[in-house]
Amino acid sequence: MVVTPKKAAQLKSCMSLLALFAVIIFAAMALAVLFVTESKVLDVQDDQDKLIDEINKTQLGASDLPPAANSNNNNNNHVVPRAQLDHNVVARDNGTYNFTGSGGGNGGSGGGGDLKGGKIGPVPVSLDTASATSPTTTISTITLNNDYYSVNSHQEDDLITSVFTNGYPCDLNPPISKLPAAGFWDKPLRNLGRLFARLQTDLAIDGGAIGIVYDQSVIYNSTWGVLTRNTTRQVTGDSLFRIGGITRLITSILAHKERDSGAIKMDNHIGSIVPGFGLKSQYKNQRYSIRSILADLSGMPLNTPPNCSLSGCNFTTAEMVKMINASTLQAVRPPYWIPSRSNLGYALVGRGLESVARNTYENLVQSNVLSPLNMFNTVWQTVKTSGQASNVATGYEADADIPDYDLEWARPWGGLYSNLRDLVKLLAALNLVEAKRDSSLNEVILPQSMRELMLPLFMNPDTKTGQASPFQVSYLFDKVVRTIDGGIKGYGSHLLVVPGLRIAVVAIGNKGETDMSQFTIPVARMLIPIVQNQLRLQQAGPTPPPNGTDQFTGPFEGLNTIGMAGTVVVGTNPAGALTISDPRLPEGLYYELAYQSELNTTTEQGQRFTVNIRAQANNADAQDSLTCINLFNLGANGDVVDFTQLDTATNKYRSLVLQGERYVPPV
Repeated sequence: MVVTPKKAAQLKSCMSLLALFAVIIFAAMALAVLFVTESKVLDVQDDQDKLIDEINKTQLGASDLPPAANSNNNNNNHVVPRAQLDHNVVARDNGTYNFTGSGGGNGGSGGGGDLKGGKIGPVPVSLDTASATSPTTTISTITLNNDYYSVNSHQEDDLITSVFTNGYPCDLNPPISKLPAAGFWDKPLRNLGRLFARLQTDLAIDGGAIGIVYDQSVIYNSTWGVLTRNTTRQVTGDSLFRIGGITRLITSILAHKERDSGAIKMDNHIGSIVPGFGLKSQYKNQRYSIRSILADLSGMPLNTPPNCSLSGCNFTTAEMVKMINASTLQAVRPPYWIPSRSNLGYALVGRGLESVARNTYENLVQSNVLSPLNMFNTVWQTVKTSGQASNVATGYEADADIPDYDLEWARPWGGLYSNLRDLVKLLAALNLVEAKRDSSLNEVILPQSMRELMLPLFMNPDTKTGQASPFQVSYLFDKVVRTIDGGIKGYGSHLLVVPGLRIAVVAIGNKGETDMSQFTIPVARMLIPIVQNQLRLQQAGPTPPPNGTDQFTGPFEGLNTIGMAGTVVVGTNPAGALTISDPRLPEGLYYELAYQSELNTTTEQGQRFTVNIRAQANNADAQDSLTCINLFNLGANGDVVDFTQLDTATNKYRSLVLQGERYVPPV
């Protein structure tokens, strides 16, 4: 075939088009692969900034928050150089942006920074201000680990949860450790500060305060607004607000302390401490136990009789019992049916404690709870000093101010005033509830009793929320969150604590029963994933035995005891930790041993280890079997293993005790 110059030119042009088309297809395929990869996996180079942006977008709905405007009524206590602002934020002033970082700082008009150098209960407060005030500060980043960050980013609702559960259905809390001091909190707290500034405006709260505590350190404290609308006196960390229902927590702590002393029994009828009490009920055998009242599961009505109101309830307990028995008040549901808040019930418990302790409720609270926590500014209406009285924020409902009132007999459910300085001390004490060592919490209440009052006695049908005494219990990022709503006429307050990560926050304001959880829940949404990830990255691997592993490895046979597993094999994993393969475990699971201490008792000498159940690497089925129920049924997580009877000739241990059962090397 003869190819003319014209046909050759046409063929060349066609080939060029085909080549261009092939390049376009190849590029499109590459972009598709890149897009799919990006949509499925958060790259290992992602840092804290991207994580915060994702949380802002998917959890807070605040990816485009404006910066807070500087004003005399916004008493935030740090000034950050403009160079440190987010790249997509335009400062409204000419060079600085106010926010509260780690406390301390300039304080301005007595703002939140004046808490520096105070005390959180019996423990010191750490208010590190260097990173927030230094012009050269840069925001530190977190190096992400692909073990934690392989998730489908299209499913935004599941994104953060999947990221921080490490793929395990039962996600155990990482050990608490000190977080980086330089810059770690800067960006998350700045983002939260912007959100708080918007909320203050949107909710039209005249004055308020918010404090965040990690472990035993105040990491954020901020106040805003004025004490009353007809003055310019600004809210400070010492300003008093009614805390309403948060008083119920104080009452519950007191009741559990009295139980621990043997003065009361939680399952006794309330009539055991309030003689003559006889609330009417349409249900047979209605029994109002103290425990059910503290968990709002008694079925009692919400309020006291009509003649005991906010405007006056100056009665004795005996008089109140007569009024209740003679009134039309009756039970609203059977006990332990569904939660139903009863302020009447809490008032009865608080006043009932007077009869067994032979002291007033107010004195009992002061000596048993407030004083041990150094909460000396948390007071009742009638004991406010003249100085404190002038520092009380006026409560408001809509455009009207609320005249001062006293709950009197009903104080145990909502009669306390407090300030930010005192409330962060309470937060720090709550953060210690899951501490494994003795702590300052012992000076207030036995830690196991605090854990008891935080334990949900009722789970709602959604299986995600429940009721404790008096906490509401819910789950966020697979972490247990406890909250208390303290709204009362003229004021709003909300307390939130995540004991497993030692994060706690409280917000108070002087606008009638404002939902202050709008301030606290975003804190949990922001800080839980960030803190948990950093703690995991800092988590040390299992501690190997000090003299190597050779003394321990090899097969061990169970003695002829009921429940014996047969033969277990002690080995090591790639990290150098001792492991035990036990045929009783589901396939793919093993025990990982962390060295604890030498064992030296009158009967046994050797080495003691702590057990953690692990899944073999890349065994998805084994990882899926690590549910909370399975960990409970296996009963070994956190247990101890003892190696004893060291044979000096072979330098091998000849006895292994696992879950109370003894194993020896095969003959």
